[in-house]
Amino acid sequence: MSEACQAEACALQTCLNKNTYKPEKCDERLRGLYGCCQQMYDNAPEGAEPSSTACPIANVVRRWMRDHPQREGGSSNSLPPPVLALTVSFSSSIPKLPTTIRRSKLSSKGQNEFRTTLND
Repeated sequence: MSEACQAEACALQTCLNKNTYKPEKCDERLRGLYGCCQQMYDNAPEGAEPSSTACPIANVVRRWMRDHPQREGGSSNSLPPPVLALTVSFSSSIPKLPTTIRRSKLSSKGQNEFRTTLND
């Protein structure tokens, strides 16, 4: 007999392996796994403690489903939209220190070495 939600877990693992640097592409598979796990826990007879190696414990599944509700329009993205821009400003009131860059002799590896010193 196959274990509950094993197919969903395998589909998620396959997706994550395929999209190593873009796991957000696997949100539908992740939602499918957690949905299957929630259904397993919800359909268990009272007093029974269902388990599956493919599923986290029941309270983790409930919390994840609560924290990642289905979005309007049926979108199943579980993650918030990415930040498109970040603006950082620095104060220009910091005085510039006079510096000198001097080239010293060649290093033991035959490369030029540069040293930065503050002018007095």
